[in-house]
Amino acid sequence: MKILLLSPYYYPNLSPRAHRWTALAEHWIRQGHEVHVITAKNRSRISESELNGVHLHVIGFNSLKNVLDFYTNDNKKRGEAAQKTRMSGGVLQKINDAVFKKIYFPDDAFMWYLPAKKAALRLCKEHDFDLLISSALPFTAHLVGLAIKNEYPNLKWIADTGDPFAYQPLHPINNYALYGKINDRLEKTVVQKADFVTLTNAGAQNLYFDKMPAQAAKFKVIPPLLRNGKDKGNADFSAPITPDRAHKISLAYFGSFFKRIREPRLLLAFFAEFLQHYPAFSDQIELHFFGNIFENFLADFRAFPRLKNKIFLHGMIDSTRVKSEMQNADFLLNVGNATDFQLPSKSVDYLASGKPIINFCSIKNDTFADFFTDYPLIVNVLQEGEEKFEKVRMFMEKRRGEKAERKFIEKKLSLYRADAIAERYLEL
Repeated sequence: MKILLLSPYYYPNLSPRAHRWTALAEHWIRQGHEVHVITAKNRSRISESELNGVHLHVIGFNSLKNVLDFYTNDNKKRGEAAQKTRMSGGVLQKINDAVFKKIYFPDDAFMWYLPAKKAALRLCKEHDFDLLISSALPFTAHLVGLAIKNEYPNLKWIADTGDPFAYQPLHPINNYALYGKINDRLEKTVVQKADFVTLTNAGAQNLYFDKMPAQAAKFKVIPPLLRNGKDKGNADFSAPITPDRAHKISLAYFGSFFKRIREPRLLLAFFAEFLQHYPAFSDQIELHFFGNIFENFLADFRAFPRLKNKIFLHGMIDSTRVKSEMQNADFLLNVGNATDFQLPSKSVDYLASGKPIINFCSIKNDTFADFFTDYPLIVNVLQEGEEKFEKVRMFMEKRRGEKAERKFIEKKLSLYRADAIAERYLEL
């Protein structure tokens, strides 16, 4: 089979979509398929190359910020490793939020559309592709896919949708006041033209069912992918609790934060008050954050002086170190989304770790809590009620050092490995 993938994010970018599509593309190569990927420029890539058998066509930029990043020596760009303990994207993020986000369309990857479309049309003339996959967000990738489908109507098209485009009132992709109606029309056009629309969770599927009931048969759930899907879960490289660390309790959060969707204040406020209830923990608790922390959350981290010496920001790290740091932590932390149609891609990685998890729910229908319904080592913390502090205290004292049973983890992970996920796409 010949597959054409439109993915603005791909290796060496460290975003969840880059991990997903790099792993799946390379898995299809190992199966004997031919895979071409149209992706955006990155300082670590040449313009066109082959990586582990995958044909890479590196075209254009996936955002205005990436244009500026590309031509600087800044090694702390979004989605790349080596971002250390400072907030990232300060000035550029402010310019983006204050100016560009109010006018760009359909999203910040708009400048990728024309070069990616041109490259895709050229490749379709040169190759008889069997399958087209576009990965969004950014929604621009779907618009490229739409242009290809209009030109080649018999080419099967899967519009893989990690997040909705027109239906995110809490975190609008563009200026909904200006573009709301055309956003809705474009997303419906993509759904009508695509052969299938794949989503990561049932909440997203239900959202699209409600918006476009006539297209219900097209919406399919294909869940998040396990990082390095060949690896076994519950890895055997846990760092032992050494004498000098025995009195410390390491709590680790992995991932980014997004305004109104998931914010660090919920987690930070909890632990600031927790230490007031249980001052004996003041010399024990350490809060470690791994991932891209944007400048606009700096005020949240500064708002709790009680936690000043307990917070450690580690920035972006590669997938190998992600696994290692998860195993080194005593507890994993999560802040649930304020939506019921988005599931954090790290959910599968948390499952694979086998570690005890403290999950702060923003809403009752928390998708992360639903994902871990039968997981034995999780405590879900709702915002209401002071009993939450006692519940977490007991959980930490009882569950520290425990790990979920290997057989349980392995059985669950079979659904999320690259071979299983890749086959779900090809079955369509």
